[in-house]
Amino acid sequence: MKKLVFIVVFFVPGFLMADNDKGVLSSFFQKYGDNQEFTYVNLTPKLFEMFATMDSEEDEGMINLIKSFTSVQLLSADSTGKSNAYYKEVQNLIDGNMFDELAVIRDGDENVKILVKEANSKISELLVVVSGSHNFVLVDMVGNIDLKDLKKLSKIKMNGMKYLEKADEKN
Repeated sequence: MKKLVFIVVFFVPGFLMADNDKGVLSSFFQKYGDNQEFTYVNLTPKLFEMFATMDSEEDEGMINLIKSFTSVQLLSADSTGKSNAYYKEVQNLIDGNMFDELAVIRDGDENVKILVKEANSKISELLVVVSGSHNFVLVDMVGNIDLKDLKKLSKIKMNGMKYLEKADEKN
């Protein structure tokens, strides 16, 4: 888990937070953010302001994609017996009328849902929910994301993001 946090923090040079928008699941993140069972990552506006001033040798397309986010939060539990309960709790918090199901993926014992909220032909919020026999991952990204850039997001080394590569293959 420490490696995950390190990778996330140092992979994201170029993020620029436009404001402090939070996603629809902010109450879930507040509830479990201090729970020792989880690794919690909340990328703040100040962090991204600092990274925006650094020179970067990253792919320019990826940098522009990353700059389109206004909020990124992650909760991950590697060894939990409550994965299904967390998954159901998240499902109850998501308004089905607000989000479209982009993909449902079953990979081994993991069930993955990728949901999007669209505004003006752009994704304004992206949710990745992973529930396995003993693991749970929730990623919430808020911003102004172009649908064609989803595969680029799969390159971010963060739990749950690898499934975005498959998002346009399965539904």
